[in-house]
This record gives sequence, structure tokens and C-alpha cells, in this order.
Amino acid sequence: MSTNRIKNPIFFHASASYLAQELLGKIICRQMGDGFIIRCRITETEAYSGNEPFCYGYGGKKAQNKDAIFYSTGKVCVYADMFMISCTNEDTPDNILIRGIDCYHKPTEVTEFLDIYSDMGGLDLCSSDVIWIEDDGVQAEYIAAKRVNISDTTPQNFRLNKIIY
Repeated sequence: MSTNRIKNPIFFHASASYLAQELLGKIICRQMGDGFIIRCRITETEAYSGNEPFCYGYGGKKAQNKDAIFYSTGKVCVYADMFMISCTNEDTPDNILIRGIDCYHKPTEVTEFLDIYSDMGGLDLCSSDVIWIEDDGVQAEYIAAKRVNISDTTPQNFRLNKIIY
């Protein structure tokens, strides 16, 4: 099955909730320093809208390491050893937490396995040669649930249930 690298930034111009579902089943690719490319299927995501208090960028909190969230879409964001992706338009700090990939089911395990570190913050997933997302055409069925460790009951955690080839 062939894969297509997602190069169009329009893919990331969507609500956090919608994009979190769309990312399920996609393949995150990470080129390591020795040239080896790790490819893992995204199995769990969490959506964070910029207008909610538990969002990374809520209330216009600005710091140098958060610039990718506030000013662009489709960028790598790293916070507290967790890998997030910025989305929607440039005026909102919406983001998606990549909570799980293949055999790794905790956000810190994802960043550790893919060797994602804070200096990668701001990399563009559409043009980076270090980290990007591919679509191999599989359709993902998912289960929606409340976010992990957040008291809000809105279903914004999405887990891969089944892949349809």
C-alpha cells in the first residue's frame, strides 16, 4: 500500500475536535540522525480548543516555546514532554495531543520513542525532513471518550477502534 505525505497545510486548518479524529490511523514519520525513518500509526489523540482553560495556549499565555501554537498551523509543539500539533487558523491556540502510537499509549512514551524534543517546536509537518505525517489511505473507526485526567466530560479523546483497508 502506498503512502502520501501530507504536504498541504489546509489539512491542519480545522477544529481541534475534527483534526483529532482525522489524524487517527495516519502515520507519523520521524527521520533519525542516522537517516533511519521510524513510521508509526497514530492510535490516540486528544483535542484542545483555545477557548478552554485546560488548553495549552488558553487566555493568550505566550512564551517563546509556545509560538508554534499561537501563530501557525501544522506545527510541532512540545510541552512537558508531550507532542502536540497546532491547528485551525493563526488566531487561535487550538492543538491536538498525540497521546498514542502503535505500541506506545502514553504521551511521554510517544515523545521518547520518536525522540521528539523541545528544540523541534515549530517544525512544519508539511515541509520538514525530520518529522511529517503520511496517509496510506486506511479508514479509521474510533471511539470517543472524555479526555484523560481532565474533569471536563466532553468527548475529546479519540482512540483508534479499527482500521479498514
